[in-house]
Amino acid sequence: FQAGSSATLLADALESYGAGAAFFFTPEEMERQGGALRRLTAQGQSIGILADAGDPDRTVAEQLEAGNAALFRATCGKTRLAYIQGGGAQALQAAREAGFHCLRPELDRSGYDLRSAAGALELVRRLASWRGDAAVWLGDAANSAGLRSLLSAVKEAGGVCAAYTEAGFR
Repeated sequence: FQAGSSATLLADALESYGAGAAFFFTPEEMERQGGALRRLTAQGQSIGILADAGDPDRTVAEQLEAGNAALFRATCGKTRLAYIQGGGAQALQAAREAGFHCLRPELDRSGYDLRSAAGALELVRRLASWRGDAAVWLGDAANSAGLRSLLSAVKEAGGVCAAYTEAGFR
C-alpha cells in the first residue's frame, strides 16, 4: 500500500484476518506518522520508503536516506524496502547500490478502486489465474471495507495475504 492517513484502518483489517502487507511511506509521511509506524512495526507489517524519481529537489538516494532517518526516529529501526515511483533503470540501480530492495509488483492495481466487494472480487479473480506468489501494488486505492472484502475472499479461496519484505513474502 501507499501509506497515508488510512494506514491504521488498513492495519486493523489486516490484523483481524491475520494477514500481512507492506506499507510504503514518503519521508514526509514518516515524519508525521510516527504512531502509525510504531503500530505497524509492532504488528509485524513491512514498512518501506516511497521515493519519487521525478522529485526536482531531492535525488532518490536523498529521499531514501531521509525516510530511514525519520523511520529510525519513530521506531529505532530502519528498512531496506523501497518503491520508486517514476523510476527507470537508473533510479532502481541507484537504490540497489544503496542497499535497498525495490518492489517490482507483478500486478499494479493502483488505478482500480479497492473500496467495495466488487473491486475485491475482481482482484481475487485476477489473482486466481496467477501461479505462485504475486506482489500486488494497490497504491492508495484501498480503504478498510474494500480490504476486508478482499481478505475475506482470499481466505475463502484458500489463499493468504503476506507482507512483502526484503527477502520475499512472509
